[in-house]
Amino acid sequence: MSDKEILFQAANTFTKNVVKNLFGISSIGTDALITYVVNNAYDKYGMYLEPFLDKNGYINIEVLGNALKDVIKAKGGYTMSVFGKHIKFTDADITEFVDIFNTLKANNG
Repeated sequence: MSDKEILFQAANTFTKNVVKNLFGISSIGTDALITYVVNNAYDKYGMYLEPFLDKNGYINIEVLGNALKDVIKAKGGYTMSVFGKHIKFTDADITEFVDIFNTLKANNG
């Protein structure tokens, strides 16, 4: 599995964790919906990750994670509304995402 695919798998796992923790929803239906949305995002936006890949197709997740943390810290977090519930993402969420990516990558090979 490529780093780009691992990144989207990490997004899938992270999103399922957020939905489970915030809404208490963990079912085959919600997992399938989240997987569909993440896979659709991969198909639509995967090309935008190309600048973050090195010549071997690897993502320097630490540099990307630190860049995201810097932006989130500068803005005091990132808030979005999901099903009428406001969710605020902080640098701790980026750390969790990076940890998921690193675990998936280690398990990949």
